[in-house]
Amino acid sequence: MPRTRNHVDLAMRVAGEHFGVSIADIRSQRRSRNVHAARTWGMYLACATTEASYEEIGKHFRRDHTIVRVVERGRSHEIDDSKESAQFFETLKAQVQGLR
Repeated sequence: MPRTRNHVDLAMRVAGEHFGVSIADIRSQRRSRNVHAARTWGMYLACATTEASYEEIGKHFRRDHTIVRVVERGRSHEIDDSKESAQFFETLKAQVQGLR
């Protein structure tokens, strides 16, 4: 369990660093563009790079598990439809995996 937690935290950290957003902001109720982007990419990264459940990821991000599911579906469709988004995701994923 601690290993999964660390990996979810890594995904959150990588997304936050890319968008210039703190972990506290990602977990907050703020909805500015950068915070929202960091939060949703962080959730998607956590889904894609860990075996954590939606509930576990939601707890780390201080969101309900249903939000994590919606974000995962939305980003998945975006990645399927956009080469740029797919490349961006691969870049972030490589950063997460490099920190393990």
